Amino acid sequence: MPSWQRHYLVACTFAIGFVLAYLVTDYFRLPRVFYDGVARELALVRRAPPLPMGYYGLWLWGLLAGGVLAGAAALGTRALRRPLEPTTLHLVGGWAMALVAIGLGYFAWHNWPFA
Repeated sequence: MPSWQRHYLVACTFAIGFVLAYLVTDYFRLPRVFYDGVARELALVRRAPPLPMGYYGLWLWGLLAGGVLAGAAALGTRALRRPLEPTTLHLVGGWAMALVAIGLGYFAWHNWPFA
């Protein structure tokens, strides 16, 4: 497999893992790190008062899942010797772009002002 295909697959699987973990953590209210800027402390909780920021915890879950999936893809593609079909590359790239669009839509919808 050419190196550009390997890099493409690793980048796409990182994006897929990152977005999935980011969305799943927020949607299912999984425990994550919250930072309270006023008290200057971190807490690993499921829910926090309105002031602390859960953004850091979402990023940590996303980076962890993206790194694990990208590492698995990097190790898995070492065994492949022949180039991948263009359809496979399009499918993986499409999944990555679709999940990014779903993530953007999810967080944009939750920022919509409801009366």
